Amino acid sequence: MNGNIISEGDYVVLKKEKNIKVFRVHRQRDVFMDKVRFTLDAAVGHPYGTMFEVKNGKLLKLERISLTEEEVTKKVAGVDNRDLHDLDSNQMLSQDDIEEMKKSGESRERIIEQIVEHSVTFEKKTEYAQAKYIKKKKLKHLMEFRIVKPNARHLCEMYFNKSPAKICHLRGDSLGQILTYGNVKSGMTVGLVDSCQGLVIGAVLERMQGSGKVVSFHPGSGSTTPRPILDMYDFPPDVTEMLHNFPLQQINSFRLETRSSQPVSGSVQQVHSVSDTSIPETGTMVDENTIGDKTMVPNTNEHNATALDNDDAEINTKTELNDSKDAEGAPDDACGLRQDSTVSDTTMDDSGPLSNLDNKRKRKNRKAGGKSEAEHIEDTKKVLLENKLDCLIIASKFHPTPIVMALIDFLAPSRPLVVYSQYKEPLMDCYTQVREKGGFINFHLTETWLRQYQVLPQRTHPVIQMCGASGYLFVCCSIKQT
Repeated sequence: MNGNIISEGDYVVLKKEKNIKVFRVHRQRDVFMDKVRFTLDAAVGHPYGTMFEVKNGKLLKLERISLTEEEVTKKVAGVDNRDLHDLDSNQMLSQDDIEEMKKSGESRERIIEQIVEHSVTFEKKTEYAQAKYIKKKKLKHLMEFRIVKPNARHLCEMYFNKSPAKICHLRGDSLGQILTYGNVKSGMTVGLVDSCQGLVIGAVLERMQGSGKVVSFHPGSGSTTPRPILDMYDFPPDVTEMLHNFPLQQINSFRLETRSSQPVSGSVQQVHSVSDTSIPETGTMVDENTIGDKTMVPNTNEHNATALDNDDAEINTKTELNDSKDAEGAPDDACGLRQDSTVSDTTMDDSGPLSNLDNKRKRKNRKAGGKSEAEHIEDTKKVLLENKLDCLIIASKFHPTPIVMALIDFLAPSRPLVVYSQYKEPLMDCYTQVREKGGFINFHLTETWLRQYQVLPQRTHPVIQMCGASGYLFVCCSIKQT
């Protein structure tokens, strides 16, 4: 099947100006956009990038673009808008009249012309105000959109505009900086901790173009976790095979295994414990009862028996259930940095909601005849033993310090470490711990500030409503210690 042709079962992006939505193409299944119901049956077989319009609930290919604002704008224009008032009586056409024209099959140009002609104040508006008025009416009354392939930019923009808490308020320019600072490219072995529902993982897989390996470290005991955004990328099987998953709570036991046989990092002789560090009591997602000797591997100077007694050591990062509901009410809860917004007893327990999801995945794998979760984890261990990580990226709603300290020994020398957080306090703590540990140089802790501009003839200016900040980035580079 041609990858540039829309097929049934594909995920597609419907883009209408700033309104972006993702749907899966199924025949005779209704979808809604701007309160308009229609089906995507007619889109099957057309190439991506095609413009469509909806008429009377039917999807039709748009043969030509509707008239521009300059073509509809009248020659007569006012000097300024000081005497204009926004009243319902300014438009003589009612909503019922406009809907009747749509049902009768009137062309798009005719509908816009009728709206302009029946506007009492249109001729009194300035030339720029007339163009703005026409653009606004076209967006409201004309259902025209473009169908494109899902990619990192469209998915990040869609979630950032509608549900930013689900992706930890990660904006598109910050996502681009993560990929740039991480030097992500084809053929690499990338380590990831993604709490953005698979957005960062999909962006990395998209950049690597099917060559290399991606190791995703995730909370929970199963071989994977639900990532709805990653499914929307609609990657082919050869790309998804690059992804390997490994639970964070098995990191310490895996490090003990490699230390007894072969050191993970031949040059690193000591692993600092999180108990020796000072993690702020506020703004942390890690249970303080588990931060101690059981959280990280003890120093090599201690007796090996002491380390083996701590087989239950784990990074007890609490998973936040219902994060999207809690985040809308309180900004501090958007990325799960407050302890009172978590569920502590059901996250890592064997009888919690996550374990039910794990059981469903196990049954699904058995029915499909695929590998078991234990086999998937063993495959990931082989990847970590064969190749050190060329890049470590962490974009998590949890406190990053315990995660970073547990994973940086898997990073090869002269490789980047990139940590994203919505708040600067966790990154400041992480910066302090990594600097004290040693083995890293070129530290940067930055905040991204973006200003969007409207670029139009003789009216270029910053956009009035925009988001100024999008989290913080901590970047450094590993070195080989002698």
